[in-house]
Amino acid sequence: MSKQNEKRAMPEKNIDLWHAAIAAFQLYWPNIFMASMAFIIALLRGIYTGSKWKRSLLEAAIIFFFSIATGPAAATAGIPVQYATAGMAVVAFLGIDFSRDRLTDVVDRFLNKWQGRS
Repeated sequence: MSKQNEKRAMPEKNIDLWHAAIAAFQLYWPNIFMASMAFIIALLRGIYTGSKWKRSLLEAAIIFFFSIATGPAAATAGIPVQYATAGMAVVAFLGIDFSRDRLTDVVDRFLNKWQGRS
């Protein structure tokens, strides 16, 4: 069989793509790891509390993406990234509904105090 007639599997393959992917993974692996742990915590907490698996999966995905987003935001604010992702793990453990209710109460109290209401 001649090699001229053989087609290459990936003629447009560029090795630089893999180098860039590995470099990005090395740069962001702590954030991805912590976000994955928050995802697992939220998923297991949802299953343990008896939620449907679709709701648990959706809540875990929300926690995952929030955890990914809080890393760069924390770095911009000067907070260590580990604290931001650990905070998201706490939110994953407590649950989105509980955390949302507490955050709403705190914001309402702050706004009422700021506007001069008691």
